[in-house]
Amino acid sequence: NENKKTGVVLLNHPSNPGGHHKWILRSSGSMQNVPYPGRDAVLMPTTGLRLQYRIIIYDGNITDDEIHFLYAAFSK
Repeated sequence: NENKKTGVVLLNHPSNPGGHHKWILRSSGSMQNVPYPGRDAVLMPTTGLRLQYRIIIYDGNITDDEIHFLYAAFSK
């Protein structure tokens, strides 16, 4: 089916430091990643750092409403 889409959705948990960041997307041949902590150095907590992400791999169409629903469930 020519209209069938496949892809990946990456969700950034709101508890991650720095709030919501857009992912750095490159056209080819490289890793896609969130820009935390950025170019400026940050002090790591002595207790460690926990970052939470969810990867949704889909085969078929997915709507914005479905993504928002999944994000709402993940961010609780």
